[in-house]
Amino acid sequence: MQVTADASRTIEIKGSPTKLLLLITCAVLLIAACVFVALQPNVALEAKIASYVGIPFFGLCLVMGLQRLMASSGTVITISPEGIRDTRVASKLIPWGDVTEICSWEHKGQKIVILAIPRNVQDTLDLTRSVRWTRSANRMLIGHDALWITSMGLQIDYKTLIDTCWNYWQAYRATGMPSGAHAAK
Repeated sequence: MQVTADASRTIEIKGSPTKLLLLITCAVLLIAACVFVALQPNVALEAKIASYVGIPFFGLCLVMGLQRLMASSGTVITISPEGIRDTRVASKLIPWGDVTEICSWEHKGQKIVILAIPRNVQDTLDLTRSVRWTRSANRMLIGHDALWITSMGLQIDYKTLIDTCWNYWQAYRATGMPSGAHAAK
């Protein structure tokens, strides 16, 4: 999906069922591999332990992938002059005025858009259950309290996603209001 730098319009980004099906297939194959290793009688203890840990881990990935697949038919991310909303993160719009920093973070090839938002603001956004459960681990992993947005499973590539977020945030910061609001005055 190609997005222009025009930060005065609202962009809706939908999920990509094809990408999600690929992830679901990988999760099923990894679960099968873990079960296969766990059932082998002459396998090293470390391999058995890894397989016993892998079964529930990849099982959780499978469940999350199936949930996202069911929800992928509609809009997942909305980027507007007022803010950004990712239904995988929060039910409410995250206003650009509350974003203190946007940066990129990469871990094992997975690139993520990091939105630094004060904790007291995060607490008002009605965060999804998965985000609430992983906040502490994410905070330890990246070193500060922030919300994560990924292009995984979406009809947009990572570079376009972060560039679009950056453009809209900068447009807001330049005027102190949504980019379409100053034209209406």
